[in-house]
Amino acid sequence: MRTGSGGSQVPPPGTHSRVAGATLRCRCGGGPDRLRGRAMSCSCAAPMLPFLSRRDMALRRVLALGAALGRRSCCSKPSLSPDFVETLRAVVGAPNVSTATAVREQHGHDESMHPCAPPDVVVWPRAVGQVQELAALCHRCRVPMVPFGTGTGLEGGVNAVQGGVCFDLSRMDAIAELSLEDFSVTVEPGVTRKALNKHLRGTGLWFPVGTVGMREVMKQQHWKSSG
Repeated sequence: MRTGSGGSQVPPPGTHSRVAGATLRCRCGGGPDRLRGRAMSCSCAAPMLPFLSRRDMALRRVLALGAALGRRSCCSKPSLSPDFVETLRAVVGAPNVSTATAVREQHGHDESMHPCAPPDVVVWPRAVGQVQELAALCHRCRVPMVPFGTGTGLEGGVNAVQGGVCFDLSRMDAIAELSLEDFSVTVEPGVTRKALNKHLRGTGLWFPVGTVGMREVMKQQHWKSSG
């Protein structure tokens, strides 16, 4: 073994060395001039790591992120003050606020692979004004807000990794306005596709599944029904 610049040890050319159970051949030429002033640039100095699939790498990143954020388990108790929870009940009514463990766990995950990360409390606003008042309260008290629809997401977007208040918008299910002339409809966030199609029944229009634009499909359906 010879010492190159930077104090790194360089094995003679053509020698073998064992790193992490794997045999490596030195390809640096063994001369200090090949190091160009960079320590540990010899290929045999790098440790061999086991092959990881993309899924394994993604899982490791998720677990590392969870540890970094100090994510709490599903059994963690609500950390919000009783006064804050009572204020939530005053805004939306006591039946529309829950701190039950089962309810929090239900709202702490979607259909993704990510582990459950429950909120501290779940609220069911029923009007836009209530959402605004709840959002202002959370902003003032620096409490995280997590919107929740039906829990069918695939990215873990509803996971409350820092706790906070979950806004379950499923009870805001009104269809505010339907314009057949310009093929547009205004709905509240709790309106599902099936509920919208039931409302559209008899108009010759429908809302499809997938990425096809609603306007184009509704136009096509309207032309078929009028032709």
